[in-house]
Amino acid sequence: MLLCLLARTAAALVLVAKGNYTDALLRFDDILELDPNNLLAANNKAICMLYTCDLAGAIAFLESVLRADIERNMHNGVVFNLSMMYDLATHHAKEKKRTLQSLAQRYGSDDFDVAVLKLG
Repeated sequence: MLLCLLARTAAALVLVAKGNYTDALLRFDDILELDPNNLLAANNKAICMLYTCDLAGAIAFLESVLRADIERNMHNGVVFNLSMMYDLATHHAKEKKRTLQSLAQRYGSDDFDVAVLKLG
């Protein structure tokens, strides 16, 4: 199973590197069906959604990933991407990022870097 997931992840990342976000998105969906807790696949799925012009969907998806298990999924990469998407989507980005900051302070690991929020 692990080898299968690694191979699928590698194939999906190659598609991302080639700029084929639509097919990569499908691959990440397949990975998430096999392993719903795969944070790498979830984060990259959101990036593919962004690059296929679904910014609102990407934000909603990453927010749902955080809600699903905030302690496990409060990861620098996920928060950075969500923060940048907030900047692209709304003039209320600073408020949303402050909410993320308070969640990160409460649920993030000791090595969580709040600088990824780009609040300053």
